[in-house]
Amino acid sequence: MDALHHVVTEARARRQRDESAGGSAGADNWRPDLHPRAAARARTIPALERERDLLRARLAEVRHSFLSGPRPRPRVPLHTSRICIPRASRGGETACS
Repeated sequence: MDALHHVVTEARARRQRDESAGGSAGADNWRPDLHPRAAARARTIPALERERDLLRARLAEVRHSFLSGPRPRPRVPLHTSRICIPRASRGGETACS
C-alpha cells in the first residue's frame, strides 16, 4: 500500500512539474484514465525483477563456493575396539578390555 501511495504521489508531482513547464504528458505520467494498480505495476515489477536477478546471482555464487570449498573431514566412529574404564580404586589407572 505504501508503494502504491508513493507511485501515485510521485506521478502527480511529475504531472504538475510538466504542466508548469509546458511539457506534454509522457507515457508513464499520471493520467486520470490510468488505474493506480497499473501505475504501481509499471514501476514495481521492473524493480522486483532486478532484485530477483541479483538474488539469483548471489545464490549461484554461494552454491559455487559451497560446492568448491574444502570437504569436511570424515567423522570418527563412536565405537572402538577397546573400551577403557578408569578405576578409582587403583589411583587413576585404567582397565581396558
